[in-house]
Amino acid sequence: MSRRHEQRLLSHYHYHYWTGPLTWGHHHIPSLAAVPNKSVAPEPEKIPEKAAHLRSAGEVDGYSVQAKDDGIGHVEDFLVDDADWRLRYVIVDTVNWLPGRKVLVATGWFKDVSWAKREVRVDLTRAQVKDSPEFRPGTMNRRYEEQLFRHFGAEPYWEAQSQEDVLKVGATRLPPD
Repeated sequence: MSRRHEQRLLSHYHYHYWTGPLTWGHHHIPSLAAVPNKSVAPEPEKIPEKAAHLRSAGEVDGYSVQAKDDGIGHVEDFLVDDADWRLRYVIVDTVNWLPGRKVLVATGWFKDVSWAKREVRVDLTRAQVKDSPEFRPGTMNRRYEEQLFRHFGAEPYWEAQSQEDVLKVGATRLPPD
């Protein structure tokens, strides 16, 4: 849960325990606290967009995905590596462009995420995505990953020189243009 979402939730219920001299208002334990008076509740702290780093993956669900040259679809789901719990891939639904087709985009191929525009920008072209191996749920295996990384010319994360390399660059970076 982002801090901004937490603030909205707490404001809805008129709890402002992050501000003020006591944790629960004028009471030392929450069970003794009455519903706070709305007129004395402090304004929640404004968090600048750039400072809100922690985001829920569910918040990105539905974001549009923009390639270098145009849009390619929207975020439909995520694939997490069950060995180390890393978010490895985003499933992109290309329904508005290539009907009925889903593709995987490794998180290391992201340029950035615009929270304000609700979009993910990737370091790929539409042609690369169009020619990439189609993803079908239930078919994820190492052979598919090898095919995907070979198609994009990227170094596979499982072939990284060391654990330090994986942490440094994610070992899924695309080769330079």
